[in-house]
Amino acid sequence: MSKVLICLLMPLSILAQQAVLNEDETGEGEDSFETLFEHQSVGNFHIYAPPNDKITEDYFLAGNIIPKEHIDVLPKPLNRYILTTAKAPRAVSNIKGPRNGNLYIIRYPTKKGSTLGLFDMKGKKLKELKKLSYRYTKRNKNYQLDSWVIDVNKDGMLDIVQKKKISKKHKTTVKSTFFEMQRDGQLKKNKTFEVDFGKFVMQE
Repeated sequence: MSKVLICLLMPLSILAQQAVLNEDETGEGEDSFETLFEHQSVGNFHIYAPPNDKITEDYFLAGNIIPKEHIDVLPKPLNRYILTTAKAPRAVSNIKGPRNGNLYIIRYPTKKGSTLGLFDMKGKKLKELKKLSYRYTKRNKNYQLDSWVIDVNKDGMLDIVQKKKISKKHKTTVKSTFFEMQRDGQLKKNKTFEVDFGKFVMQE
């Protein structure tokens, strides 16, 4: 009788051990995704795309390659583009969000070159809250978007200041915008809060 009980209990103990291993592996997977990012405090954090899409030694937003096992967390359109082009997205920084958890700055490939975006984790998928930076040329026009992650209104939550520049020959236009972080984690354009946009200088 005791031999029969031992035989029955052994498979159950093996299953229990396997369940624990699976839980550990899941935890490690989540932790490993977080460790790809360098933590950044909310300050005057200038986000800009590399000129000519070339990464130089002094470009501090190069980021770490996001490996294949984490690609599924990216939004579907971006996921498909990455899989078809074999160009890797890169983890740049994570920043404390207004709710529990972090927001993520990711540099990802597009047809126009590198783009940097701010992402929030919704369940097990990342959602892009705001494009932060890009730089490309189309039909003899140069397009550039720079952002600054900063607590403008001093409410303890990150905000975003953006400057968008369009230049062609001798004509250049620059549009400045302030996006205020809401308690629900959304960024809302604020036209009434006074911002000294002159303090924010775009990358040459």
